[in-house]
Amino acid sequence: MSSTRNCLQNDVSRVKSNYGSWEPVRDPSTGKTYYHNTQTNETSWDPPQQPSAPPPPPPPQYSSSPWDELYDQVSGKPYWHNKQTGVTTWDRPY
Repeated sequence: MSSTRNCLQNDVSRVKSNYGSWEPVRDPSTGKTYYHNTQTNETSWDPPQQPSAPPPPPPPQYSSSPWDELYDQVSGKPYWHNKQTGVTTWDRPY
């Protein structure tokens, strides 16, 4: 009995870590395992679906443009500076 309890405890730990709030429970009348969500009180005979991993963040976008958008300290308005030519402009160059 002790080894069965240890196996079930190991299963509980595995399911909790893989499935969030779901934990396996043994039905005393049938001996079958069902799953209980401790947050929603939902039960299911089917194992819970493993949550999908969040999508990876988009790669950083590096601009090949020589223009940097900057902000004027007094007015707060944007202006653009060309780091290759040193030219600045209030008009968006692209």
